[in-house]
Amino acid sequence: MARPFLSSMSNALNSSESLIGQAEVLSRLEQILCEGRAQSILFLGPRGSGRHSLARAAAKALLCEEPHTALRACDHCPSCRYFEAQAHPDFKEIDQGEDKVIKVERLRRDVLADLPMKPQISRVKVTLIDGDVLNEQGQNALLKSLEEPPAGTIFFLTGERSDVFLPTILSRSVLISPRLLTPEEIRELLHSRGFEEENEIALSFSAGIPGRALELAGDERVAALREQAVMVLTSCPELNPLQSMEKIQPLLSESKEHWLLFLDFLQSALRDLALLLAESDTKVSFRLLNEDKRGELRAFLQKMPQDCPARRLDAAMQGLISLRKAEAAHVNFELASWQLQLLLTECFEAKGEKYGKSHRSATPRAGESLVF
Repeated sequence: MARPFLSSMSNALNSSESLIGQAEVLSRLEQILCEGRAQSILFLGPRGSGRHSLARAAAKALLCEEPHTALRACDHCPSCRYFEAQAHPDFKEIDQGEDKVIKVERLRRDVLADLPMKPQISRVKVTLIDGDVLNEQGQNALLKSLEEPPAGTIFFLTGERSDVFLPTILSRSVLISPRLLTPEEIRELLHSRGFEEENEIALSFSAGIPGRALELAGDERVAALREQAVMVLTSCPELNPLQSMEKIQPLLSESKEHWLLFLDFLQSALRDLALLLAESDTKVSFRLLNEDKRGELRAFLQKMPQDCPARRLDAAMQGLISLRKAEAAHVNFELASWQLQLLLTECFEAKGEKYGKSHRSATPRAGESLVF
């Protein structure tokens, strides 16, 4: 059975993995912690970048009785055992829980009310907060505590982007951002997790994000999703929306993450088509994300209508980006599949072709019609 895509438990980075390729970041963070000059640290980076694992490693070391370094706990003392058992009295981790956002009442009850209390077994108290689900009201509730925290209290926040945080939060925090990994470092990570065979999909599509590489390598549906994405594109406009949906839907398992990944694979194929088109003009060879599909993509490029091919590819890419944004919030697989196939048909059918036009009056539209 395929493992679920985006499983936070199976694909979360452990503390040693979160340190791969982060020498400069670790040096800066260690200096900050040793000097004690920051009482709020904001770990910024894409989901899967190791920001959360890095924050937990730092918290564990700060609470440790005999740490090896500012970022490496001993793993044996009572404090470390409490931390691993999620029972450390001086560590609080505030995440989404059962709510869409971290409610102000919860912050007041679980964080702010405890601030006057001194650490119970460690030198400091550490509170780790998921900033991606901390709205403006929650951030405002934390402001005074971040500005004037009690002695021995340190706040760690994590987030994907800085622009979701209030300027006042940013000004009171030191920013730490794990860097993206090289393909060699991604390969090292995969091998450490037991992925012995070369996983080209994980290497090509992880974008240097270690957690994403593990997700891609660990889900058996991923390869099939990419195969179907290339097939849906290169078979256009021969496939009608119903045929397309029948081929795609069994792989999606009602999963928004799988659907968005499918759209990512489609975008990568369109990008590769644009590179192949440029190759024909410049006689220069480019490395494709889907290098193993070069033959299929080149064959599709040759059978594409040759009037304004670059414009057709650009229109398909822009339409796909718009569709992805719309579907990121809510997925209706049947509607989305119709919209996707209509988009591809409009972009890649030849002028004057009648294929697919009989379907359009009875099916939903994906934004404005693309006319060439």
